[in-house]
Amino acid sequence: MRRTIPIWCSVAFVALSSVVSSLAADLPPPVYKAPAYYSPEPVFSWTGFYMGLNGGYGWSRFDGTGTFGPDSVTAKG
Repeated sequence: MRRTIPIWCSVAFVALSSVVSSLAADLPPPVYKAPAYYSPEPVFSWTGFYMGLNGGYGWSRFDGTGTFGPDSVTAKG
């Protein structure tokens, strides 16, 4: 009698665990929906008149030793 109780408990455990795992196959597939689209509000609008200006000037002078001796270079623009 004492040996049959653990055997019956083991059999009941195996039987119940197999039933629970077989029920998991009957679950409906998950439904994937795209999130709602919220359009961002414009930060700034480029409507109207716009004029961009750019100006500049550069100059340089290099006095040093070049490959073939003393050298002087001037750049403007």
